Amino acid sequence: MKMTLEDSRLLADLCDQHGVSPDKVLKLLDAVREYEFKDRRTGVYDALREILKSTPARSGGRPAASMSDRPDIDRFVKENAQ
Repeated sequence: MKMTLEDSRLLADLCDQHGVSPDKVLKLLDAVREYEFKDRRTGVYDALREILKSTPARSGGRPAASMSDRPDIDRFVKENAQ
């Protein structure tokens, strides 16, 4: 999914605040979009469940590190901005 630089930064900031992987959020959005215009959305929950299981959650439920401690956020923004 391609986003504007501003959208990518906003998503990265929100994900950082809530300890969620921006890449996983994009995968979830892509999966929902894939099923969006189908007459029957059979399998969408299974697809979402697989994405959620695919990457281990943050250890101990700790909040994410600050933006300055997360160079992957900068990479995410660069890769997903148009």
